[in-house]
Amino acid sequence: MFIFIHGGYWQSSTKDDFALCARGPLACGFDVVLAEYTLAPDASMTQIVEEIAALLDFLAASEGAASTRGRKVILSGHSAGGQLTAVHRNHPSVAYALPISGLFDLAPLAQTYLNDKLHLTRNEIEDFSPLRHVIAGTPMTVTVGASELPELVRQSREYADACAKVDARVNYLEVPGRTHFTMCDDLADPHGVQMPALMQALSQNMSPARGPQ
Repeated sequence: MFIFIHGGYWQSSTKDDFALCARGPLACGFDVVLAEYTLAPDASMTQIVEEIAALLDFLAASEGAASTRGRKVILSGHSAGGQLTAVHRNHPSVAYALPISGLFDLAPLAQTYLNDKLHLTRNEIEDFSPLRHVIAGTPMTVTVGASELPELVRQSREYADACAKVDARVNYLEVPGRTHFTMCDDLADPHGVQMPALMQALSQNMSPARGPQ
């Protein structure tokens, strides 16, 4: 099961806007769940994080085609979805994480127009910045476009490097020629860079699913 969390800086877009991202995983044999959450300012960062946790809990406890019971779950997301992926990397149902072009330190955002709707609190910046909570856990590949803004590349590289120091099963991958937005095009291509890298990583070090069996 491949669960994808859309981007949009937590305040724009829907899962439908990122439906193309399902193409690559589907072509590689995954079932796909496109996750959605209430957008800011209607929801705080805390509520958004809790909604993704509730989704993962629901899928682990449910039955039927969308259930993650007994499955190996790959959790992924782009941009804001990359941050949410990293925050929930160690959820009991997740067997592998693939944060794409994630925002791993929220502090810089608090000084920009993006915070006009987010209204980040000090506690939210601390609690939900993955760069501030580096621990070993679920295997992970952190990806970013080599042609993205330097700040986005820096955050991805620093987060991956910090995690790799405490967990050998963390990889870092820069995708040549891809910008922040065309990273989704690469994910949609089963013969691009990210899906083959993911399949190789899964074959090498996929941990058993830890959710309800």
